[in-house]
Amino acid sequence: MRIFILLATMLFLFEIASTPAKAESWVLWLKIETINHKIGTTSTWEIVNANPDFNKCVQAKKQVWIAKTAQYKRLEKEYNPFDEVDGTPYDFISTSLKNEKDGVIGYFEHFYCLPGTLDPRDRK
Repeated sequence: MRIFILLATMLFLFEIASTPAKAESWVLWLKIETINHKIGTTSTWEIVNANPDFNKCVQAKKQVWIAKTAQYKRLEKEYNPFDEVDGTPYDFISTSLKNEKDGVIGYFEHFYCLPGTLDPRDRK
């Protein structure tokens, strides 16, 4: 009987260990890429927010994309720093700058919903 209990316990523990953990939250990440003639291309990652599930993250991504696009369009009209503001709805915004004195000619923002257990930043 002890062997049966021991085997059942081991089987149970094996099942728990081999079951992938469900992501508790989804994180909306923003990847910012800058093309600069002087220093080359740089990229950084920022956390925008955390969401309880994937669908909420997608909704947040849509809202952030709409707000940021409107902000860039407003800047384009008021200050005219951009040649163009473009992108793919809810995933990507691209801008090209008119003033190249600092060497920056392109600025790109990519939006990603990733499980809370994933961190896209480069490992150091």
